This record gives sequence, C-alpha cells and structure tokens, in this order.
Amino acid sequence: MSMTKKSRRRLFAVYGGLSVIGLILANAFPGLFEHVEVVPVNAWFIAPFAVLLLSIAVAPFIDKHWWEKNYDSVAYVLGFIVVQASNGQEALEYPRRVARLLRELLRK
Repeated sequence: MSMTKKSRRRLFAVYGGLSVIGLILANAFPGLFEHVEVVPVNAWFIAPFAVLLLSIAVAPFIDKHWWEKNYDSVAYVLGFIVVQASNGQEALEYPRRVARLLRELLRK
C-alpha cells in the first residue's frame, strides 16, 4: 500500500506538530524532564543497526535481486543478534556473545 501525496503531507504535519508541542512543553516547564535518566548506549548495540544501514545503501548495487529477496532475512538476523546478545547480559559480554551467536548461525 503506497501513500498518496496528500496523506504523506498530513502525516508530516502531524509529526511536525507533535514535535513543536514537545519543544514548547520542554521550554515552558524546565523541570518536566528532570527525573528522566539518560542511559549511555554501548557502541556494540549500535553496530548491527549500522551494518543494516550500510547494507541498505550498498547491497542493491552489488546484487539487486538477491537483496530484494533476502532483505527481510538480513534485518531479522541483525535484530535477533541484538535481542539475544542483550538478553540479561552485561554490555561487556556483547561482542563475545555476538561472535558465538554468529558461529552457531553459520554452522546451521
């Protein structure tokens, strides 16, 4: 299902309006978000997303038909790696868990 130009404009207007409302609230009530704790993200959790973005940019030029057929599998595997590697483990364990998970996936 493709979006028409009118529905796309309406969607952008809604998102833009919500963003403006959020900015107004944040500036009008400076203490509103003081209780929110920002947790730093380990770079290893960003790596599968970066790989997916890179593959979206490069893979269609290498083999377009393969990419069109296997895009969803690549996205699922990268998402599965993040979920399984972060399943209750410390962030420092992440690279070792990803390596072990990839070895298991490649053996099958």
